[in-house]
Amino acid sequence: MALTIEEVVILADPKGLCYPFAQRVYRDILERPQRDFSIRLVAVSFPEFSDGEKKARVEENVRKRECYYIHDGNKKPATWLAELGMANNALNFADAGKIIDVIPYFMFARQDRKDEPRVSITTKEVADAIQKYGDGLMTVDLHNLAITGSFDIPIDNLGTFPVVINYIKDKHPNILKEFGPYRKKGSVMSPDAGGTSRCRKFINMCSALGIDVLLVMGDKYRPQAGSIDGSTYRLLGNVRRSNVLIVDDMYASGGTMITASKEVRNRGARKVYGYATHPLFTNGARFVARHFDLLMTSDTRYCKPMRGLEVISVAPLVAEAIYRRIRGESISDLSEIKKH
Repeated sequence: MALTIEEVVILADPKGLCYPFAQRVYRDILERPQRDFSIRLVAVSFPEFSDGEKKARVEENVRKRECYYIHDGNKKPATWLAELGMANNALNFADAGKIIDVIPYFMFARQDRKDEPRVSITTKEVADAIQKYGDGLMTVDLHNLAITGSFDIPIDNLGTFPVVINYIKDKHPNILKEFGPYRKKGSVMSPDAGGTSRCRKFINMCSALGIDVLLVMGDKYRPQAGSIDGSTYRLLGNVRRSNVLIVDDMYASGGTMITASKEVRNRGARKVYGYATHPLFTNGARFVARHFDLLMTSDTRYCKPMRGLEVISVAPLVAEAIYRRIRGESISDLSEIKKH
């Protein structure tokens, strides 16, 4: 039975690069003919004092409303963390009925454990900033599901693979046609061991559509964070005369994806495609895209499409998840592929 909600508020920073994403989420929900609640898009601003201090301000009344704050993952990490805490604090003192943080790109997700002496576990700091006032978290393709253990509030982690597979079916049907038992051989590759389970999910969704692909894995060793030495990279699996789709959760520098692409080409792959959800591209997108026949990513962070790089919007996915949460409906099947 659907819950009765009078008004929902979508909030975002209008000066942030994520604001068009928030607008699309808002419009998607607003235009639903079956909607039985009112909805507003409200600004959260961050005025700055002369000494550089900031404060968060909710620009309209949100008292007792169900609030979904879409936090901008394009900002510098320290600013992102500070503004997240300030925005939740402002919503709390504005007497919001519910505070749900919608974080398309969850920063600090790679700092989820103590991997050397005397270091912070910053993921825990992010969790504390969210759940001090927040009633829930919604995010996209979380880097490590173990992070959810830091929370005592409900978490919805939205998977993008169904959106990606349907996008490829619509825009590039030849890619999936190449991945068939009666055509050219196809492989889905994890660029490192940590992403193997992620790739298995992608393969299972392809199998549900009758598309058979093989799993290939890269094995890497990082001498230091953010770098990869190609001489320590091995390929586990046969890609000769195969078309390979390399799948990961983020493009940081893109070094791992580039190394994986070079390795499969050296092993005789025909074509190499890439998809990762979060486009950081710290060395530039063009630097990565030139190593692929086609590179794909999502709009969890702002990324401008260019030759060889296509951006797949997941704003409709987030809008659907918010709509279902408002109505008390299941969200879990959004991460499953639907047969047509």
